[in-house]
Amino acid sequence: MTHFHPSLDIRQTRHARVSSAPAVSIRLTRSRIAAGCLLFFALGGGLGYMLGLQPAAPVRPAIADTTDDWLDDVVAHYRTFSRPGARLAELSASDPAAIVEWLLANTGVNFRIPDLSANGLTLQGARLLVAGGLPVGHLVYTSADGEIIGLLFRKNLPNEDGFSELIRDNIALLSWRNVTATYVVVGPSSTASLDEIAAKAAGLI
Repeated sequence: MTHFHPSLDIRQTRHARVSSAPAVSIRLTRSRIAAGCLLFFALGGGLGYMLGLQPAAPVRPAIADTTDDWLDDVVAHYRTFSRPGARLAELSASDPAAIVEWLLANTGVNFRIPDLSANGLTLQGARLLVAGGLPVGHLVYTSADGEIIGLLFRKNLPNEDGFSELIRDNIALLSWRNVTATYVVVGPSSTASLDEIAAKAAGLI
């Protein structure tokens, strides 16, 4: 008579299941490592290429300080035309009406030519320049001592900060504004009466 042994059957069953499981052997060869590296670099290169196709964020240009631009241009212009032997004016003072018409047409600023003879200044004529990207009218005066004094004007820019008095090296600038225009008197910083000249010009122009 055959007896049933559950423990024996269970051990045999387990042994059979374990024995029947295939053995897994992982062997890393040089060829497999090289193939894996190539795949890694290929995936990385493809990802970099796709990212490179994405549109770059637009770069906003820096907002220039128009006040500094305007003053730098005025100072540079004054240094150039006030050199010894330079031509002081583009349009002679002999025809004041032509000066007003010419500068008004180019700057859009309505003005009168101030008579500054009481301050010892003689009108030599007018010039036209560009400062801070805008046309600027320039009335040129000289003193008895040979000093060159300029009276400049241009239309106002929106939200532009004004100034009252600045000195750039040996050049002084005094300014005032009204509703439509900005005015600047420029001359040597050694000129003691420059503030009086600016005040007189402001009341006449």
